[in-house]
Amino acid sequence: MSKHCTAFAFLLFFQITVLPQPYITVTYPNGGEVLCGGTSQSITWEDNITENVEIQLFKSGVFHSSITTSTPSDGEYAWSIPNPSPSLSGLKIRIVSADDSNIFDFSDSTFSFGCSINIISPNGGEIWQAGTTETIIWTGDHLENVTIDLYKGGVFYSVLLTTTASDTSQFWDIPINIVSGSDYKVKITSVDVPGVSDFSDSNFTILRTDSLTVTSPNGGEAWLAGTSHTIIWESNVGGDVIIELYKGGVFHSIITGPTPNDGFYDWEISFTTISGRSDYRVKIISVDNPNIFDISDFDFTIFGNSINLISPNGGEEWYAGTIERIIWTAAYPIEIQLFKGGIFHSIIEPPNSEGIGAEWFIPSDIEPGSDYKIKIVSVTGDNVFDFSDSNFTILRTDSITVTSPNGFENWMMGSTQDIIWTSNNVENVKIELSLFEGYAWETIVDSIPSTGLYSWVVNASGPSFYCLMRISDITNENIFDVSDDVFTIDIFPSVEDYFGDVIPVKYELIQNYPNPFNPSTTIYYALPQAGNVELIIFDVLGNEVMNFREEQAAGYHKFEFYGNDSKSGVYFYRLQAGGFVETKKMILIK
Repeated sequence: MSKHCTAFAFLLFFQITVLPQPYITVTYPNGGEVLCGGTSQSITWEDNITENVEIQLFKSGVFHSSITTSTPSDGEYAWSIPNPSPSLSGLKIRIVSADDSNIFDFSDSTFSFGCSINIISPNGGEIWQAGTTETIIWTGDHLENVTIDLYKGGVFYSVLLTTTASDTSQFWDIPINIVSGSDYKVKITSVDVPGVSDFSDSNFTILRTDSLTVTSPNGGEAWLAGTSHTIIWESNVGGDVIIELYKGGVFHSIITGPTPNDGFYDWEISFTTISGRSDYRVKIISVDNPNIFDISDFDFTIFGNSINLISPNGGEEWYAGTIERIIWTAAYPIEIQLFKGGIFHSIIEPPNSEGIGAEWFIPSDIEPGSDYKIKIVSVTGDNVFDFSDSNFTILRTDSITVTSPNGFENWMMGSTQDIIWTSNNVENVKIELSLFEGYAWETIVDSIPSTGLYSWVVNASGPSFYCLMRISDITNENIFDVSDDVFTIDIFPSVEDYFGDVIPVKYELIQNYPNPFNPSTTIYYALPQAGNVELIIFDVLGNEVMNFREEQAAGYHKFEFYGNDSKSGVYFYRLQAGGFVETKKMILIK
């Protein structure tokens, strides 16, 4: 064998095998996570070892507790987080080889335990009234849904809401029949993490005023004698009640003696004691305490086997182009007829109309007159009918009414806006704009059909906070209407054009721009005279975010608000100066 072959064989025999370096790498939780008590989380890692590992919890770089002393190194461990868990931050996971403590890894960054609920209201000392609506308010983090329970004297009383999105507030309609007491508390519990909850810190009070309230018949009903109708009421007192019938404000008869106070009573209306009248009321009285009672707020009608026209019955003045209600009582299908000067004019409702009333759109082109009557006629062929007792009047007024812009709108130059109006007996209109609160007018369109709508590309001769819109009949300039109040035409930030020597004519707080904003916005305001100015910014809970006070000269001013240190949400800003106070809303979005 040659020397070279012998050397090669020697090298093969003594070849060195290099093994990979053992390692462990934590992958979850690895920084920034917020974990809730009572949940199960998978701790995950990567490694190239075969022996078991120990998993430890560290806080602020110091050993806190052992999660497990030994588990297979398979890359995952199901961790049941204690319930409830304390609020902890600065946490890290350490995974270490059970055989070699030099083989380990930490989470790259810290994570925390943070699920909690904190009741804001009612939190003790509040006095709430039965039958009113109050707001339950709380704070919470990392929770999807909550339940709200009511406790009295430390004992569960009732469920207020079985589940609600954890949006930190909820309206509560306090039952009118709830028990009065000064020992109430609210408990809010997470649905997703049942161990996370909070109680009111101390008791609050619910007061109840004993009451009884008639809800039907309570005015305007028309009930037919010989039929059954349900008398309905609300009450938060016990015992029985007596139900009485009043006619023309005077006691008429007892509907029923003592009957359970359960909120309803089926009344068989008798033909023999009641005839067609429209001045009835029901009175309900507590048997135990006659001082607790209620009577229908307004009259209702009981009618028999006849027709009774209630309105129009003489003397009314109704206008063409409007809607009025014809009211009658009848037990069968009817037809509604219009008469003028004692002569049939037209049918208002087709045959077989039923009920006690009908909406009548009075034609805008109807002939005006003071000699109209309505006739209600049975269509059964029994020759049963009723006329208005005397004439009523129909008037026709040519008119225009501006509905938009009608005050406080803010229109941008170049945008398309709908000018909207209503009119009666007007064929064509002229539309004009004033930038100076009516002192001068510029024409938008000379003549268009009075359809009630004109889409205008805003191209005014300049911006203004004192704009008015005028729409007039081109054939009769005395028929017109003007916006009820001024509106704004603007080019952001055209309000800057008013800075300088111009003195405003009135105090004004102008909408901030931009809105929504991030991170800053400008608040503009106008002072017609010098004086002390206070500008306050606060959040939806009423917490003051910023307070600016200064003696300022008359003129237009602006204030820059920076929301760098504020959370996203709705904020309010309020200006107080010279007896003027106004508040507007702005939105910070990050």
